[in-house]
Amino acid sequence: MPHGAKIGGGGGRNYERENEYDWFNAPEWEGLKAYKDLDFNKLLGDQLLAPEQERQFATTARDLKTSFNSPYGGERSQDEASGDYEQALLRLAEAKGSATEQANFDRSRALAGFEAQRGANVAGLTAPRLENTKESGFIPNPDGGFWGSFKKGLGGGLGKGLGGVISGTIGSFI
Repeated sequence: MPHGAKIGGGGGRNYERENEYDWFNAPEWEGLKAYKDLDFNKLLGDQLLAPEQERQFATTARDLKTSFNSPYGGERSQDEASGDYEQALLRLAEAKGSATEQANFDRSRALAGFEAQRGANVAGLTAPRLENTKESGFIPNPDGGFWGSFKKGLGGGLGKGLGGVISGTIGSFI
C-alpha cells in the first residue's frame, strides 16, 4: 500500500517521501498456545470456601454439640435442648450455604474476568501488524536550498569573467 507525503522544508525546499505498508501476522509460539488452552477451573481448584471458613464452620458445629450436651443446661428438658440444638444447626447450615453461594458467585466472576482478560491478551498478541516495508524520499528541486544558493552566489558574486567559469564548472558537478 503506497502512501506518499510532501513535507515542506526551509529555504523553499520540499522533501517528498513515499512509504509502503503491509500487514503481517504475529508469530505463534508454544507459550501462547499454552496460555490459550489454560483451564482456570483447574487453576482455582474444587474448594469453594477458604480453608479458614471451613474450619470455622466445623469448630462452631462442634462447639454447639458440646454446649448442648453440657450437664449445666439449666432448667430445660431434653426435648427443648434437642430442639434448640436442631435450630442452631439449621442456622449454621444456612450460614454455610450462604457463604458457599457467595464463594461460588465470586469464583464465577473471577473466571469470567480471567477469560475476558485472556481474550484481550490473546487478541493483542495475535493481531496483524501494519508495518512500514519501504521508505524512500528525494528533493525534487536541486537548485533550491544550500547547493543552489552556493552555485548562484559564486556565479553572481565574483563577476562575469571568473564567476561564469566557476559557476559553469560547479554547475556541471551539481
